[in-house]
Amino acid sequence: MSTFAAAMDNSGKEAEAMALLAEAERKVKNSQSFFSGLFGGSSKIEEACEIYARAANMFKMAKNWSAAGNAFCQAAQLHLQLQSKHDAATCFVDAGNAFKKADPQEAINCLMRAIEIYTDMGRFTIAAKHHISIAEIYETELVDIEKAIAHYEQSADYYKGEESNSSANKCLLKVAGYAAQLEQYQKAIDIYEQVGTNAMDSPLLKYSAKDYFFKAALCHFCIDMLNAKLAVQKYEELFPAFSDSRECKLMKVKIVGSPRGTERGQLHRGGEGVRRHLQAGPVAHHHAAAHQEDDPGRRGGPALGPPGPLAPVSLPRPLSPSLALQ
Repeated sequence: MSTFAAAMDNSGKEAEAMALLAEAERKVKNSQSFFSGLFGGSSKIEEACEIYARAANMFKMAKNWSAAGNAFCQAAQLHLQLQSKHDAATCFVDAGNAFKKADPQEAINCLMRAIEIYTDMGRFTIAAKHHISIAEIYETELVDIEKAIAHYEQSADYYKGEESNSSANKCLLKVAGYAAQLEQYQKAIDIYEQVGTNAMDSPLLKYSAKDYFFKAALCHFCIDMLNAKLAVQKYEELFPAFSDSRECKLMKVKIVGSPRGTERGQLHRGGEGVRRHLQAGPVAHHHAAAHQEDDPGRRGGPALGPPGPLAPVSLPRPLSPSLALQ
């Protein structure tokens, strides 16, 4: 189909959607009359809900995302009027998905309305899922990592309450990855240690525990070399398999090879290299760009984000005492 033909087709769908909106509005208005109140006014509102949803889908076909979102919101409000909470929440989610393509903030507003309904109904697992959707909008569209972290944390809390520990851990690992990027190392350490300790007790997950302890040790390394050394010793005692892992051996090499003296400052500067290779995301790219001119020849370490196959790593090489601190 040519561009002109596609535009004409979209125009036709929009005209049809507008006609449906007008029909829905008439039904809502008629439902408010005295006689309709006596003879089935609620049925007219139900019909209006269906027509608004049809109009919204027609707007989606025409790629008019804002109009689609607004039509879904109209349907949601009518469902609330009918006390149909589940249908209202579904329409708010549909509205949020439409607004994602046109107005990210309005998408968040709609998803939050859905979350309020789901939590009121005790549907915390579904609410947690939509908190993740909001976090992803903050990650990719609005680039507000602090708010993304808050929604991942809320999602993790809901999942924990529903005993969905695997889903909770996925959210917590996202929080840890971003906390490390934002230099909130202690917060990242606490999460990696918590998830690592839980993984030790699971036959299916215990082999990933070394990855989490390794990332926790990296965060210690960015703060203080002595703390990193003590942390590695603690992880070896806690999880003997960690001692034989290449991650542990690598940490020991880097700790032994790190210079004394201005140790905290040098490790803080070395942490730039670690942060530069955190999980791909807006903050990671921002840090990489910010430090590229100052230190173009350095290479950083592995991602501290959610677990995955551990790639070959290269921790920040020790800096000579003569190098300036950040």
